[in-house]
Amino acid sequence: MPSTAAMCRLMTSEGSLLAYATDNGRSPKTYAAIAASIWGTYKQHSLLLQGDPVSGLRFLILNCDEGIVLVTAISSMLLCLVGDQTVELGILRAKVNNRKRGHEKPRGGR
Repeated sequence: MPSTAAMCRLMTSEGSLLAYATDNGRSPKTYAAIAASIWGTYKQHSLLLQGDPVSGLRFLILNCDEGIVLVTAISSMLLCLVGDQTVELGILRAKVNNRKRGHEKPRGGR
């Protein structure tokens, strides 16, 4: 059976947790702080190298001992998904893109 995301976090760009869902006992605050720190560092370097915030960092994939972490920006927030080592990157990317579309859609009748 294919594996999928084990954790999903929505956080500020500083790493403060806004919402999360997890199916294991790992600390979501720890993942959020680490992911936000790494995202901030890469974003700064991306802006320095490219000089254009629009063409800068879109997502970050971290291959860790305990799984794969994918981080992306949604407006001024960060979305972080964590899957185990067997999850396919395409599945994580599709889940992130789906969640991004859901958060970026205009609300209401306009």
